[in-house]
Amino acid sequence: VSRRARNNIAAKRYRQKKLDRIEELEGQVKEVTEERDGLRLRLARQEAEVAALREMLEMKQKGDSD
Repeated sequence: VSRRARNNIAAKRYRQKKLDRIEELEGQVKEVTEERDGLRLRLARQEAEVAALREMLEMKQKGDSD
């Protein structure tokens, strides 16, 4: 095989590896984005729960002081 043909094969292989790597990274970005969104949702729920519990505690403390 000529030097030029080997170079063309190597270049084609390099471009394919680059595309595969980009695809892999995009998949990782999608996974991390989904995880982040899930964590944000979980955080919002927990913050709401904390706020409700604090309100209940304040009501309890006001009731005990009467």
